[in-house]
Amino acid sequence: MSRTARTRRRAVPPPRPGTNGLLPADDFALVGNVRAVLTWDHGIFADWMVHSLLYAVVGAAAATLLSGGRVTSWRNTPSEAEESYSP
Repeated sequence: MSRTARTRRRAVPPPRPGTNGLLPADDFALVGNVRAVLTWDHGIFADWMVHSLLYAVVGAAAATLLSGGRVTSWRNTPSEAEESYSP
């Protein structure tokens, strides 16, 4: 890890003693926590979310193109084994 990367990161405070893990603490700050996560290390989490969405969209488009674009033309017809089955 480079020296600049170590100096940019902020330390995560330890959990407060006496706080139940399932209930919110006295100073519940959802907006502040979300802002802290999204701005952590110059927005690395927001970049990761955007890249994940981009990869999912591009992957889905590539899979659709490789399938010939015929996603809606698949037929749900029973096979011979299913037709001959009788419970």
